[in-house]
Amino acid sequence: MGLDLNLIKTGINTLSRRATTSAQDGTKVIRLAKNSRLRELGFSEMTQSAEGWSLRGDNISEWFSIGEIERLQEFIRKNTTGTKVRKDGNYTEVIFGSGNEAVKNSFWEGFYRIKDKLGFCVNDYQGMHIASENFREWITIPINSSKSKIQEILFKLMQKRLPKQKWSLQEFDRRIVEDFSEEMLKPVHDYLEGNLAKEELIKLIRRHKKYTTLDIIPSKTEQIIGDLYGTKPIEYIPKNKLLSFGIEDPVIKNYWSDVNLLWLYEEARNEPEFSYVLKEFFEAMGKKSISSPLYRFIGKSEYEKLISGDIVKTRAGYNQGIRFDVTPKPTGYKGDYRIKLNVEASPETMNGNPINWQKPEENYYHWYTPQYDIKDIKSIVDWRNKKIVYESDEEILSNFIDGYISKLG
Repeated sequence: MGLDLNLIKTGINTLSRRATTSAQDGTKVIRLAKNSRLRELGFSEMTQSAEGWSLRGDNISEWFSIGEIERLQEFIRKNTTGTKVRKDGNYTEVIFGSGNEAVKNSFWEGFYRIKDKLGFCVNDYQGMHIASENFREWITIPINSSKSKIQEILFKLMQKRLPKQKWSLQEFDRRIVEDFSEEMLKPVHDYLEGNLAKEELIKLIRRHKKYTTLDIIPSKTEQIIGDLYGTKPIEYIPKNKLLSFGIEDPVIKNYWSDVNLLWLYEEARNEPEFSYVLKEFFEAMGKKSISSPLYRFIGKSEYEKLISGDIVKTRAGYNQGIRFDVTPKPTGYKGDYRIKLNVEASPETMNGNPINWQKPEENYYHWYTPQYDIKDIKSIVDWRNKKIVYESDEEILSNFIDGYISKLG
């Protein structure tokens, strides 16, 4: 998968990495390390002999016979990482515990493997609302999916930034077939050679696109850009860029370390140095434009109005008939649907009009417009059922260029 992950630490391998070992009369004695979680239960050592294994402490002991290695592994997993493993014929399921560092602060909860399928268990981290209260939700893909696709899913679920990817022509064609259809190969190459209009390409993408949960899992970059209040851009700008601007000077750096993305947006229109830092930040994030997408989480009735072509008017009262609630965060808000707006957070919009801050520490803002309709929307996601239910032509083409054509080496 291209990932150096040690996902499951079990059995004696787990203990030997955290312990010192000696031998006594043919019995291997493993002294548990001081930071071993098993010490918190009162155990201090483990012995291994021809008969089996024994975990022992001053006032506690557990015995596992030579034929009970799976029970030993389960005991160690439960009391170190909390990981649970279930096997049933060709089916293997692994659900990670809170002690597993591989899934700390991520959307990922575990995986399963069966003959022709690989599944990734997704939790409800940060209000993503992928998992329900009573059932685990799974992203399921064919077991023979490309390594690049599996890597992309894992990086997104673990909230790690995707490495810059360049695909060979062979890899590019394989992903087109995998995510669309073999019928897309010739038209895509025709488009690359200038022999197919973008309008025709968009029609084909709509027809053949196989939408998956991967399409709505927010990336680490999206989370960073979406936190206007908490993100400090200079933390992400390469050191050589900071040096060229003099930001590595202690006094100057101390000032810029307090400047968040919201502040940059508000000042960039009139202050060249703010504009420079903003540009370098987005370049470091791999983005071409210096703007953040804005989202609105809505219910079924508002969705039905939009999808039928009706105008949605803001209600009087709290919103005074002149504004809507929006957020730059792709997760963290409740609603049946998540709409991505055409209007964005940028130096032009965040200086008081049309986007104004309300509770920036919660990434909560007001969009000042009395009404909007489907023409103001880039995409709509059925947030509960993990489906993209609408995309504008511009969004389809932009996603295809960013997700496929830009990766062709």
